[in-house]
Amino acid sequence: MKLSDGEKLILLMLSEVFEKLKVEGSIDPALVKNAISHDHPWALKWEYERVSALSGKNNLPGSQIVDILNMWTLIE
Repeated sequence: MKLSDGEKLILLMLSEVFEKLKVEGSIDPALVKNAISHDHPWALKWEYERVSALSGKNNLPGSQIVDILNMWTLIE
């Protein structure tokens, strides 16, 4: 997921509005702020699978590693 500087600013501002108004919803504004601030937009796709479902393909870094670790957990 590539985000422009403008999109990052909008997401940060919306997250702050959500926190200030104490909006209860399925989106965690702290997670969004953290992902944007630390330049980890893939964390949003990781947490909110419906975002990646729109593209039809999982392009998360390390997704193969996570799949292997999940298989190993099942084996144990």
